[in-house]
Amino acid sequence: MQKRGVALLVVVLLAAGAVAYAAANRLTADIDDSKCRARAREVIQVAERLERHKREHGAYPVAHDWATLNVSFGYDALSIHTSLGDPGLFYASTSDGYQFAYFPNGAGQLGGPCSCFVVQDRHFVGFPPALSPKSVARLQDSLESTLRPTGGAP
Repeated sequence: MQKRGVALLVVVLLAAGAVAYAAANRLTADIDDSKCRARAREVIQVAERLERHKREHGAYPVAHDWATLNVSFGYDALSIHTSLGDPGLFYASTSDGYQFAYFPNGAGQLGGPCSCFVVQDRHFVGFPPALSPKSVARLQDSLESTLRPTGGAP
């Protein structure tokens, strides 16, 4: 009888441990997802600034790196430039199209769950692995609604 009680206690403890482990993993995934969504605002800000430049100047800024892009913007306002010493933003464009990759933790931090966003011509084409499919869809919708022209066809 006592052996059954000990065996039952071991089974209960193992089950409780497995549930706690699964809950901790889920919580970590949710936290990583949330952090990545917050950093995606910076990506949307860059895309929005690119679209504003095109409206004001008739073309996207032609550049092949962050420094040249920043000069095109007149050093005016990208919070990622001030929030990170090395923004981890790689940019290339022609006057009618662009592509950029943004590493939220800086260019020297390429790994991790929130590693890289890629935007090409108004659309996300690459996301960090930490983002859930639901978050990916919400971010794409957010980018599209932010960049939608006011008054006219998209």
